[in-house]
Amino acid sequence: MLSGKRVSVSLNLGELGQTVQASTRASDLATMFELLYLRLTAPRTHRFAFDVWKSRGLDAARHRADSPDQAFQDELAVLLAKNHPRRRPPSIEMIESVDMEKALALFRERFADLGGFTFVIVGNFDVARLKPLVETYLGSLPSKPPHAHWKDPKIPYPTGKVEKTIVLGAEPKSRVKLVFTGPIAFSDDARRDAAILEELLEIRLVEVLRERLGGTYSVSVNATLQRDPTARRSLEVAFGCAPENVQKLTAVVFDELRAIAANGIDEAYLAKVRLRLERRRAVNVTENGWWARVLLDKYRHGDDFGVSSDIAALVRRATRENVKAIAARMFDPENYVLAVLRPASKAAPGATANPEASAAEGTLP
Repeated sequence: MLSGKRVSVSLNLGELGQTVQASTRASDLATMFELLYLRLTAPRTHRFAFDVWKSRGLDAARHRADSPDQAFQDELAVLLAKNHPRRRPPSIEMIESVDMEKALALFRERFADLGGFTFVIVGNFDVARLKPLVETYLGSLPSKPPHAHWKDPKIPYPTGKVEKTIVLGAEPKSRVKLVFTGPIAFSDDARRDAAILEELLEIRLVEVLRERLGGTYSVSVNATLQRDPTARRSLEVAFGCAPENVQKLTAVVFDELRAIAANGIDEAYLAKVRLRLERRRAVNVTENGWWARVLLDKYRHGDDFGVSSDIAALVRRATRENVKAIAARMFDPENYVLAVLRPASKAAPGATANPEASAAEGTLP
């Protein structure tokens, strides 16, 4: 029935709610709504497909530790959530415990009430043609008020100085990830300032670590503010380097963060940040996915779309004092996680990559 059509529908049962994503071309719009309605109201199981999923899951679980990069990411996820069950990597025991009928029952229970859903539709379509499809396939979805609300799973973040060295693999390279997390008061300006800090740090660290010191090919920075289930901040710096350069480059990152938090940054860097933000927005507004994500987020939180997505307001926040203030709030030298991946052949017994503490201080087992 879908031969020759371009339609995609996916459902997700997430930690704080259920989500639906669908895409199509204009000529297949009706088919997309039909498929969406079926996926939401008539889920079904297939033993062969389930067995294939289970077999692949078990095989992946058996070999997760064989990949140094995967083992590194798994260990970091556990550290950042203090071994919370919701953040543990999938294991053989987890996959074996999945029961197909119980999974279907849970799926049906969570998607039995769709009255609390908000649908955002963005793209190339004729409104007159779209309206009856919305009325037929979305308006008729089951609704059973009062609608459920998410519950905080209370996933903690680490405190103190936590460092972990993962020794795995033979290739002579290391990966370093430095993460600062903690509580913060959420606001539009704080979110804007975090976005500016992310751009600024990436520009500065690429210049210092790669171009000046020649110690790495790439540096990535991610500075975010999370609203739900509780407001928290996260600043992540990641880079790859030769094993012998881990401690030196990590110390440089701390020095740069400390300097920006104390003094801000020169106007030349801020000008580069403003230009990058404006160029990125020029690309974003041409993409349906960006509009859908932002509109849904603003509607969900009751925000004014025009205010919270104002590019001019974002660019105006790129000042020395604002950068200094947000860096001081997001960089905490007393609370961080430092994870290092080292090859077995290069790992010195008892070695630590922590520039701020001894091997024993704040270390998780």
